[in-house]
Amino acid sequence: MFLFLKNPFLYLVYKHNFSLRKKDLSLPKVYLSNLGFAKRGETNKDLGKKMENAVFLELERRKSAQGSLSYWKNVQQEEVDFVVKNGADIECLIQVCADLNADTKKREWRALLKAARELKPKKLLCITENYASIEKVKGKKVHCIPLLEWLQEK
Repeated sequence: MFLFLKNPFLYLVYKHNFSLRKKDLSLPKVYLSNLGFAKRGETNKDLGKKMENAVFLELERRKSAQGSLSYWKNVQQEEVDFVVKNGADIECLIQVCADLNADTKKREWRALLKAARELKPKKLLCITENYASIEKVKGKKVHCIPLLEWLQEK
C-alpha cells in the first residue's frame, strides 16, 4: 500500500539537464517542507542554507503548472542554486547567499555567468540577507535583492 502525502516532508531538486534521463540520474538537492524541522536536528547554524531552503519553498509556491525548478552544476563543481524554467524558457537563474563579501561575490558571479552563457536566461538574480543593488558583471545585469524584500514581491 502506498501513502501519498499532499505536503511531503522533503522535496528533491534535480540537476538541470535537457535530457530527462540524465536529469533523473543526477544527485538531487534536498529541501525541507518546513524549516522548523531543521531546528530539531540542528548541527549547523548556516544562515545561507536556511535562506536557500526558504527561497526554494517560495519558488515552489510561485511555480506555474508548466514551471520547473532545478539547479545547475558544471564539471568544476561551480553551482547555481536555482534554474527557474517556465515551459521551454529559462526565466531566471538564482543564487542565494547570506553574506556577499568580495570573495563570495567573485565565486557566485563566476558560476552565475557560466550558467548564463550556457542557458541564456531572461534574468540573473542574487538573493542576499540585506544587500540590494543592480550590478553590471561582464555585460550582464545581476539583480541583488534582500530575502525579505524578494519574499514580499508578487
